[in-house]
Amino acid sequence: VVIVWSKSESTHNFSFPEEGILLVGSESHGIPKTLEKFITEKVTVPRHGKAESLNAAIATAILCDNWLR
Repeated sequence: VVIVWSKSESTHNFSFPEEGILLVGSESHGIPKTLEKFITEKVTVPRHGKAESLNAAIATAILCDNWLR
């Protein structure tokens, strides 16, 4: 399981597994507590400049692109 999370490894340095599930939390509430026990890896899209956050759909697209490389 790979998750977008703050204070986790950058997607630029992360070794994505051959198989897995990408779990992305909502922009305002994050990952539900009931699902946190299933998380085995945490990865984030690094921020540049003064941007506060990415839209969950955009973050998912970036992570999927990096996973397929």
